[in-house]
Amino acid sequence: MPAWLLDPTISAIITIVSLVIGVISAIITVIFFFKSRVVAVPKYIIENNKLINLETGGFPEDISMSYKDMQISRLNKTTLLFSNAGRKTIDKSDLCPDYLELVFDENENPIFHIIRVDVEDTSREVIGVKTEIHDRTHVRIYFNYLDFRDYFSIIVFHTGLSIPNQIIGNVKGVPKGLINVTAEAEERNGIITNVLLGLSGGIFSSIKDILKALI
Repeated sequence: MPAWLLDPTISAIITIVSLVIGVISAIITVIFFFKSRVVAVPKYIIENNKLINLETGGFPEDISMSYKDMQISRLNKTTLLFSNAGRKTIDKSDLCPDYLELVFDENENPIFHIIRVDVEDTSREVIGVKTEIHDRTHVRIYFNYLDFRDYFSIIVFHTGLSIPNQIIGNVKGVPKGLINVTAEAEERNGIITNVLLGLSGGIFSSIKDILKALI
């Protein structure tokens, strides 16, 4: 062993340098660990409400509804709330194809109509949500991007018998796909809605508000 290695001062310096290298390595490891956990987490909930159904009875016979000069017997409302619960931004270029799609299983129903699609709410206008009715039974949804905890909701008025329970779409870097939290939100809604409504003084007015508070 070289004699200079036996010098207490040199040994102390080597120990300190080794310690610093160890600390730096640990910091770099932690940084890369947390960077690897920065992912997009696309979540959504679908809420369906039956507004009017003239076929169930209870209405006078002379009451009728029409849409574009066509008689309809029911009117339903489907609300979709979509959010990014992850810290990685979901950009429109991350979607493949470049839209999300809400699908109504009504191909065999000739009297099915999507009457209107409205953008109900967005966390920020810059999200730029747009919708398009496609192939009579599909609603395509486009947006610019969603940062952490950004969200949007759309309302679809329709005459369907069935109700959609999922949306179709793929987000790059999210191999597990879109997360449907409808069942979870409904369970939470059933358990804690009354508590939240009482404590919030009316801040929470629907299951959508509860979900937005929880994501």
